[in-house]
Amino acid sequence: MRSFLARSIAALLLALLAGCAVSPDSPQGRSQHDALWQEAQRQRQEQVARQPADRPRLLVLAVGLSDETKAFPGDVSGIVASVRSLRPDALVWQMWNPPFGEAVSAPFATRESLQAAVAEMRAVARPGDRILVMLTSHGHHNLLAHVAANRRLPPLRGQDLQELLLPLSAFDTGVIISACHSGSLIPALRHPRRWIMTAAAADRVSYGCQFHGSQTYFIQALLQAQAGPETGLDAWHAQAAQIVRRGEDLAKFTPSLPQLWVGAAVAPYRQSLRGFWQP
Repeated sequence: MRSFLARSIAALLLALLAGCAVSPDSPQGRSQHDALWQEAQRQRQEQVARQPADRPRLLVLAVGLSDETKAFPGDVSGIVASVRSLRPDALVWQMWNPPFGEAVSAPFATRESLQAAVAEMRAVARPGDRILVMLTSHGHHNLLAHVAANRRLPPLRGQDLQELLLPLSAFDTGVIISACHSGSLIPALRHPRRWIMTAAAADRVSYGCQFHGSQTYFIQALLQAQAGPETGLDAWHAQAAQIVRRGEDLAKFTPSLPQLWVGAAVAPYRQSLRGFWQP
């Protein structure tokens, strides 16, 4: 990914055009967000009403935290499409901050909407349900950048993410983070019932977040690796890391070294994800 300084300079240049970007704080932005949120919530409520009470479900939160590239919405859309191919009945909360020039087509990714999503997930979650959380953004040591309408908001740090996910701690949870230095977030997020995949080691950058990119390298590799029910975390991660490394070698980039951490209570998923994806 671009250096932190280069991204800051680019953000300043884009800020000159910020008047054309819809802000989540503006009346227009709030109205669009509320309409999208309410429609998605209505669809989830209809899903819940149709689902058998004794059937474990998959609940998914997919979030693009920065509007600085089209790759982040692409990551969210790609993960959601892949999950729905495995579990058409998955309950999905997806949000992102639209890149410059893009229409508002999903709820904004703000701290408030993240908290609201987790609160709703906890309210509908039943014993046996599993949780998948995907976060994508630019990153630095122990933080994820948070940018909306070309305006830098307070970043989300490891402790912020731990507190955000605390209400979901009773459920087997997978956390996927695509960002530079995302491995630095693992210590704060460790939990016995969590497995965590990150795009890079704590001291490495990751790639694929140019403005017109479709997806980051890491998310694209996870999707290409096609983790079906019979694939385990170790194999899925190894395949994705190999795909990433081939792209990095071709571009002569420094290896990002994607990371995997697995809590003791979810260790069986190392060998097979059947129990995670399937009822």
